[in-house]
Amino acid sequence: MSKVYLSDKLIANSPYATDKEKYFIWDDPIDESGKVKSGSVSGLGVRITRKQKVFCHDFRFNGKRMRKDIGIADHVNHKSVAVARSVVIIRSRKIELGQNPDEDSVDYKQHHELTIGSLLEKYFAEHISSKSLKHQQKFATYMDERVRDELRKGEKSNRGRNKINQAGTFLQNFGVLRVSDLTPLKVKQYHSSFKSASGANAMLECAKAMFNWGIQMQLVICVNPCTAVKPRKVIKEKRDYSSEDIRKIRDAIFQPPAILAEQGKRTEAQLKQQNEGMQELCRYLGILLLTMARPSEVLNAQYSHFDHEGLVWKKHMTKGIKLSNQDEYSFRAIPIPQAVSDLIRQQKELHPKCSYIFPQRNADLPRDNFRKSFDTLKRVSQLPEQLQIYDLKRIAISTLLMEKGLDPKYVSHYVDHKGNLDTTRIYDLGLVDLMRPVSEAASRVLQGEKD
Repeated sequence: MSKVYLSDKLIANSPYATDKEKYFIWDDPIDESGKVKSGSVSGLGVRITRKQKVFCHDFRFNGKRMRKDIGIADHVNHKSVAVARSVVIIRSRKIELGQNPDEDSVDYKQHHELTIGSLLEKYFAEHISSKSLKHQQKFATYMDERVRDELRKGEKSNRGRNKINQAGTFLQNFGVLRVSDLTPLKVKQYHSSFKSASGANAMLECAKAMFNWGIQMQLVICVNPCTAVKPRKVIKEKRDYSSEDIRKIRDAIFQPPAILAEQGKRTEAQLKQQNEGMQELCRYLGILLLTMARPSEVLNAQYSHFDHEGLVWKKHMTKGIKLSNQDEYSFRAIPIPQAVSDLIRQQKELHPKCSYIFPQRNADLPRDNFRKSFDTLKRVSQLPEQLQIYDLKRIAISTLLMEKGLDPKYVSHYVDHKGNLDTTRIYDLGLVDLMRPVSEAASRVLQGEKD
C-alpha cells in the first residue's frame, strides 16, 4: 500500500499483482517526483489485482469504515482518474449531509433474495394448502390476507367479512422485506402491537412454523427470528356462579323471554323474526345444558343421529374419546332425556328440509354461532355478564357432582373427558354456595359451639 498522486500514466505503468493477491495505491498531493500537486481527493484509491485495476472509495459512514468499488480503470481514453475524482467528490458531499452514498445503487445478489411475501406464497402452496380448512383460515387471519380472499370465494354467507386484524397481517407488515432483514426486534414490535395476547401468540406460532419450514427446505439460510420472541402470558379470569345465578340462567333457557318493541324501532316482522331466533337459541342452550355436550358437538349434530324411541344420541363428533374410522365405531352412543328429544322435534318442525338440527339460514350447513342472540338474551333476562355458552357444561357438571353427589367417574365418561377424572374435578370449582355448609360446620366445630 502506497500513497502518491494518481494519474492515468501512473496507473497504466503500475504492474499487476504477482507475489500477493492485491495492493492499493491511494491518492495523495505528492507525486512520484516529490512535487505537490493540486486536485487530489482523500479516500480515492486504485486496487490492483492479478487481472484488473479498479478504482475504490474508502470512507466512514454511521461510525463504520467502508470501501466501495466505483469502476474499472480505463487506459484507452486517459480520463479515468478525473472521472473517479468527480465521483468521489459527489459521494463525499452526500456523506457530509448524512446520506448513504450507495442508497441508489442495486446489490443484485441481495436484490434477488427471497422476500417475506415470496416465502409466504411458497409456504402456503407447498405446505398449508394440504392442511385442514381451519388451519388455512388461521394462516389467512394472521399471515396472508390474500389466502383469506381465496377461501371466501365459494362462500354464500357474508358473515365475518368485515372482521379485520387491527395489527395487520404478517404480509402487510413485512411483505416487501427481505428474509435476512427481518430481525427479532421487528417481530417483537409487531407482536406487541396486538391487543389480544392470544391473537399475538397465534401469530407468533404461525410465523415460527413458517420460518422453521423455510430453513428445513433450505429456502432461507438464517436463524429463525421468531425464536427469540417470548409468547405473551394469557391470564384467564375464572367465571364463578352462585345458586341464584344458576336459577336465573335455567329459567331464561326453559322459559324464553319475549322481545318487545323499543320506541318503535322494530317492525312487527322484525320482532317476530327476533322472537323466533330467541326461541331457537333457548332450544340450543337447553340441549347443551341437558346433555352437557360441547357447542361444536350440538351444532354439527344431524336429525339422523338421534333415536327418539330409545332416547339415544349417536354422537359422531367427539373431542376426548377418539372414534375409529371404521363404520362400527363411527359414533359414540349416549343416553338423552325426553326433554332433549322434544326440543329436537321442535327444531325439525322449524327446519323440515334441513339435515342439521341448527342449520344456517340460506344453506343446509351447521350454524357457526348464536353470538348476537345470546347477547340479547343476557341483556333481556339480566343474566351474569361473564356468562359464556360453554359455561352451561360447567354449571351442569358442578350441579351433578356437588348437589346430587354423583360418582365423578360416570360423569366423566358421559361428558367425554377421555376418562380423565382430574378434568372433571375442575368443574367442581364452579359453585361456591354448595360448599358453604362445609365452612359453616368447620366454624362451629373449631369455635367450640354446640349443635
